[in-house]
Amino acid sequence: MIRAEKSILTASMLVLTLLGVACIPQSSGTVSKGPRTEDLIINFYTDMDDAYNALKTGEIDIYGWNINEPIYTDAITDPNIALAPVDSFGLYQLDINNNWTIATYPGVRSPTSYQSFRQALAFLVDKDYIVDTICDGFATRIDQPIGAAVHGWTNKSYTGANYPYEFNPEAAATLLDTANFTQGTTPNPNYDPGLSWSAQYLRTYPSDHNIKPDETLDPLVVYVRTDDPRRMGATRLLCDNLRTIGVPVQQNEGPSAYTYDPVMGRMDYHVYPGSWSTGHFPTYIYFLFHSSYWIPYGSNYVSGMNASNLSNYPEFDKLAYNIYYADSADEALTSCRNALGVFTELCINIPLFSASGFWAYRSDLLGVVNMDGYGNENELMFLNAYKIDESPLRWGTIMPPQQLNIIFSTWTYDYQCLNRFYDRADYDMLPYDIVYDQPGFVSNRSVELWDDNGTEKTMITKEFRADNYFVEAGSGVQLENVNVDSYLFTCYLIYALGEWNSWNWGYVADIEFFNKIGDYEVEVFLDDTRWFAIASWPPLLPMSVWLNTTKGLTVQRMDVVIGGGIGSPLGLNQPVWVTSLTSNVTGILTEWVDFRWEQGDFVLLSGHTGEELIVDYYQYGNASGFTPNNLPWREVGSGSGMYYMTGFAPGIDGNFTAKRNPYYYLETPSFGEVDFVWEAGGYYEVTIFDVVKAAGAYGSQGVGVPDQNWFPGADLALPGGVIDIFDIVTIASAYGETFGAPPS
Repeated sequence: MIRAEKSILTASMLVLTLLGVACIPQSSGTVSKGPRTEDLIINFYTDMDDAYNALKTGEIDIYGWNINEPIYTDAITDPNIALAPVDSFGLYQLDINNNWTIATYPGVRSPTSYQSFRQALAFLVDKDYIVDTICDGFATRIDQPIGAAVHGWTNKSYTGANYPYEFNPEAAATLLDTANFTQGTTPNPNYDPGLSWSAQYLRTYPSDHNIKPDETLDPLVVYVRTDDPRRMGATRLLCDNLRTIGVPVQQNEGPSAYTYDPVMGRMDYHVYPGSWSTGHFPTYIYFLFHSSYWIPYGSNYVSGMNASNLSNYPEFDKLAYNIYYADSADEALTSCRNALGVFTELCINIPLFSASGFWAYRSDLLGVVNMDGYGNENELMFLNAYKIDESPLRWGTIMPPQQLNIIFSTWTYDYQCLNRFYDRADYDMLPYDIVYDQPGFVSNRSVELWDDNGTEKTMITKEFRADNYFVEAGSGVQLENVNVDSYLFTCYLIYALGEWNSWNWGYVADIEFFNKIGDYEVEVFLDDTRWFAIASWPPLLPMSVWLNTTKGLTVQRMDVVIGGGIGSPLGLNQPVWVTSLTSNVTGILTEWVDFRWEQGDFVLLSGHTGEELIVDYYQYGNASGFTPNNLPWREVGSGSGMYYMTGFAPGIDGNFTAKRNPYYYLETPSFGEVDFVWEAGGYYEVTIFDVVKAAGAYGSQGVGVPDQNWFPGADLALPGGVIDIFDIVTIASAYGETFGAPPS
């Protein structure tokens, strides 16, 4: 994959030419709130080709996935398509079920529970071929479960030239023989006498196998994802090599809807081509591979348990735990590298690649923010992008959502819709330097330690903006203000569901209790130390919707309990909000003075031993289903994101429609904003750095083969797909404009 370069004016000369414009401060930008484009349409397509055809014909403006080589080859010949380069944090890997057995062969020890057998599988995987040929170069090889964009976290003693399982079928055959997976007497129908490593007979279980010593191996249960050509090709290649080496295979092929239940639900498989979108910190290793998350439909369907149903890898568990629960970034780094060394030695799975390449969009779409690691799938892109004719922004997914349920949805395609009308309570990332955070709805954040009877734990203080509101789905009617109560209620509800009964559980799992400072400030006390401050930011839910008991999402209860001493729990059943707490002795009790929420229940802060306490509260009802409690989207689709829902038709050829939320906290960006850096004054401002960043891309183009210095975010004026003098003047003319300051 080669990008053309062209000569350009030097950035310094161009900046000097424009300083006559740029040195004159301008008035503040527009006072409108939310996205620059009023209407959003998300269309659901069958697969990658279907969505790309929609882009070609002008049915959509953005292809909502990174493109593959065949699409790239066509796109560079189309003058109406621009390409945005991006490297991914995502993981593509061949997941191996390390569990002692699987349901297809109950009680039979699985070949993949043997370390040597997994290592032999790794020797059969030609990663370079997969990257160069199957992915057509639109990938970067990885040897550990760390995205290519953040390779600094890897243990380099096991990567590159040090990777111990470089493609070597002969080594695989030798290892299988040594591990007693020898050839038996059943002829191998895939024997190839021209290959030295090919087995003439099917291989057998080891002679010390628990049930089938020296019997012919049962077919490995392999699932192939047909909705992703890269994963499909890599898995089929492994299946072919397995058959050639004498291992029979049951090859099950289908899209994600077909593979989801047997692989992630029942864990009834041996090999599956997994893929994960990850963040820029490797804390996900804890959730993906620690034994405590080996549960049906949980995040870990790989590491498994031993014959006694105990952790296969306690040493790895401890190291993975220490990545997430480290006291400092340095300790996390050390634990991560040590964990990855053990991971590689054990060959828990086979990392393959991180996707790299391009996102594709129509060249008349301007203001496209192409975030590092995330491409066009980011909030600033939806906030900033527009077309001259002000027509709707049209996005295309390569699959329809599996659910539209903010509590239970798990798929990227779900969140491509859900993230448009839900907001979260934390800092934002800089789009072009994502290691760093900056204010968003949380306008200020601090992290410090608190002492819990001699144990140091982390406390996060969050200050919320006061100018954000929920909006009613369908009508766009302004609902309640988003404040600390909205945040607390959301955390209480997700916690009430219990561990991993909600996909958002991880955002609240580590919270011990809260201290409400005011309507817009809260202290979040965690149950351990955290070297990263990204905990506690679930999607915000409107209480006016979720506490409406006619919807069944929550149920109102009144319980009578006998009070205990200070710190004693009330023993409520899945409480999500307490309306009142009254003592038969002292009368009405005050929240935050006499009681508070703590790890799923409400506890007393003042002593009321033996008193009769009447608790009026809401408990969790039912939010499961395609939508929460399977209610019409108009009843449960209200949020505080930059858009509000106006329509939803599920399934292939369906769509999601939305309009700009005029009550969103952030103003529409100035036309000259390019780098989206929060300035020291407490707002976004078009500065000389925006001019310089754009000037560095002057003369570059994203139509055809993109130039090395092509920067989509500076393409703000027609003609689209090229950075020319009209773009530079647009940016320089907005010099000094500010927007986004929180209300005073």
